[in-house]
Amino acid sequence: MIKHVVLFNVKTGTSQEQFDAMVAGYNSMKGVIPELMSWSMGPNLRSDGEFAHAMVAVVENMETLKRYVDHPLHQQVSTKLGRPIFEKGYSRLRIRSRSRAVGAPNQGGLDRASGRSAAESHGASSHRRAE
Repeated sequence: MIKHVVLFNVKTGTSQEQFDAMVAGYNSMKGVIPELMSWSMGPNLRSDGEFAHAMVAVVENMETLKRYVDHPLHQQVSTKLGRPIFEKGYSRLRIRSRSRAVGAPNQGGLDRASGRSAAESHGASSHRRAE
């Protein structure tokens, strides 16, 4: 199993609507791209981390990773919704794992500034990382 991890920050001036559209776009790949075993996104929980957000796509092997990355829907979402709001210097990692992912992937609804889910942000003050 391969975990394709993307660590990123969003550009200053990115609206919540742009961020939500990006999350919805990546969420739309679940069930459409057969090679994608799971996909999740969330905030970096380390306050001293270089990146505010992380996305993790899980695929079976390097061949399925290539098919996932080259899939027209992934290309469209990445090109139109992801890359335009990602700051330069985002990081991509590929991790070979021997265990299967457990639990359901994040369903989105994240706050762009804090990276928190809507439920986590409700009633809490928003903490925005310095960009």
